[in-house]
Amino acid sequence: CPAADGRACIGLHAASTYEAGYFLTIDDLQLRELASVHAPAAATDVQVTAAAAGALGATITCTLPLTDISGAPLDALTQVVVKRGTQTIATLTDVTPGRTITVNDTPTSNGNFSYTVVASNAYGAGLVAKATAYVGEDTPGNVENIKVNCDASGNISLSWDAPSVGTHGGYVNASTLSYTVTDMQGQKTETTHCGQADAGMVRHPGARSERQRPRHARRHRVCGRCLCPALRRVVQQARHRLRPVGHSGKRCL
Repeated sequence: CPAADGRACIGLHAASTYEAGYFLTIDDLQLRELASVHAPAAATDVQVTAAAAGALGATITCTLPLTDISGAPLDALTQVVVKRGTQTIATLTDVTPGRTITVNDTPTSNGNFSYTVVASNAYGAGLVAKATAYVGEDTPGNVENIKVNCDASGNISLSWDAPSVGTHGGYVNASTLSYTVTDMQGQKTETTHCGQADAGMVRHPGARSERQRPRHARRHRVCGRCLCPALRRVVQQARHRLRPVGHSGKRCL
C-alpha cells in the first residue's frame, strides 16, 4: 500500500537462475484501485476440488480474512462474492471474519476454470483470492510404464499402462481410450490406428496379428532382418510416439 497519494512505479524482478533463451512472461496482470486500505484482505486457503469421475462440478472452499488490507482486525463483513471467470456463481451475505465457506459450482462444459473470492465490508471490496482447477473429463496425458522386450525369435513386445491423469491434471476414463503405435523401420514410418472398428486387432505387413492382451499390453511382431533397426527405433520413439488419440471406442492396440 502506498504511503501517500501520487504517481507510483511498479517493478517486476525475475529471480530464477538464468538459462540460454530464458525470458520472463507475465500473464493476467491487473491493476485495480481499492476503495480503502480498510477493505478486507484476501481470503486464504482457497481450494477448488473437481467432481469425481469427470463429472461437471466443483467445490470451492476458503477461509475469510480476519484483517483488513492494512493489517488491522476486521469487525464485520458485508458480503462475499465467488466467481468462475467473470461469472458470479455465489453471493454470500451471512458471513463473518475468519469463517470457512463452501460453494458448489456446476459448469455446463469441461475446462480449466479460474475461481475468485472477494470479501467486502463497509469500506468496499477487498483483495482478490484465486484458485484454478480442471473440471470434467480431461484429454489424455502420456501413457505410463512403457516397456520394450525382445525374445530369441526376434519378436518385439511393447507394453504400457493407460494415463493416470489428463494433460491438465484432470480425470481420464481409461476404458474409452484408443492408441496409435508407430513402428520405425529404416526410413519408412508405418502407423496403425486402433479404434472401435478394429475390434482389438493389430496388424503389420508380413507379420502375424495378435488380439488384445490384459493391462494394455500389446505385442508387435517384426521379421528377423528388421529386428535391430526396429528395436532401436522403438526404444527411441516409444515415449514420444505412443500416445492416446481419443475417448472413442474400446481400449485397444
